[in-house]
Amino acid sequence: MNRWLKAFIGAACALMVTTPTWAKTVCNAKDNAARVLKSPSPNDLHPDWTGIGNIGTGQGFIPKASKRTHVGLFLQGDLYSTRGGLMTPNAWIFAKEWICEKS
Repeated sequence: MNRWLKAFIGAACALMVTTPTWAKTVCNAKDNAARVLKSPSPNDLHPDWTGIGNIGTGQGFIPKASKRTHVGLFLQGDLYSTRGGLMTPNAWIFAKEWICEKS
């Protein structure tokens, strides 16, 4: 195989691995200690989810984008109720507190 073709295929594979697509991905909280955030910072709680508002494991979070910081991976997207209604648009979550799977 031509070395340029090998390099092209290798670069394309690397691009696919490093640029995640969130299409058809749904996340659920690992437990009710998971947080819904206003920004990609673990202590910047979303105003709708401060105080006694605990997230349940039944709500679904559909990510649209991600950001990696020195703390870890954060996902931005929309939080849906257990019945499918939009609860919190454009929120952030700390990925390690959630289980995300392709649907």
